[in-house]
Amino acid sequence: MTGTKCLKKFGCFWGAVMFLVSSAVTANAQLLTNDGAAIFSSSGALIFVDGEMVNQGLGTYDHSGTIELTGDWTNNAGNAAFVNGSPGTVNMTGGTQTIKGTDPTLFYDLILTGSGNKAQQVNATVTDSLALNDKELATDTFIMHVTNTSLTSITRTTGFV
Repeated sequence: MTGTKCLKKFGCFWGAVMFLVSSAVTANAQLLTNDGAAIFSSSGALIFVDGEMVNQGLGTYDHSGTIELTGDWTNNAGNAAFVNGSPGTVNMTGGTQTIKGTDPTLFYDLILTGSGNKAQQVNATVTDSLALNDKELATDTFIMHVTNTSLTSITRTTGFV
C-alpha cells in the first residue's frame, strides 16, 4: 500500500481493512436488492443496511437474526418475503421510513426506532411483536395486522398507530 508502513507479521491486511471501514463510514445511503435469492440468516446474525431494502423477483428471507434498516422496506417479490416462520427481527432505525411495495410483508418482530415516524403504503402483518416505542406508525388506508393475541404483543412508550 502506498504511503503506509506494513507490519511484517500482518502485511498490508490491516491497512486495507481500515481503508474499507473508513470508506464504508463515509458512504452515502445504500440500496440492498434481493432479486430472487433465498437469503438465510441464523440466530444472532445482523444484516445492517444503511439505506433501503428491496425484495423482488420471488426473493425470500429465511431469517432468524436481526435486520437493521435505515431506509424504506419494499416488497415486490410476489410473496410475503419472510418464509418458514422466520423468527427474526426487523428494526427500522432511520428517519422517516416506509413499508411499501406491491406485496404485503409478513414480519415476525418489527421494531420502530430512529429519529422519524414510519408509514405504510401496503398492508403488512406482524406475527409476534410490534414495538412502536415513541414512533407514529401512519397506516393511512392500509392495515397492520398483529396476529399474536397476547396483550404484550404490541408495546409502546408514546408511540401510536
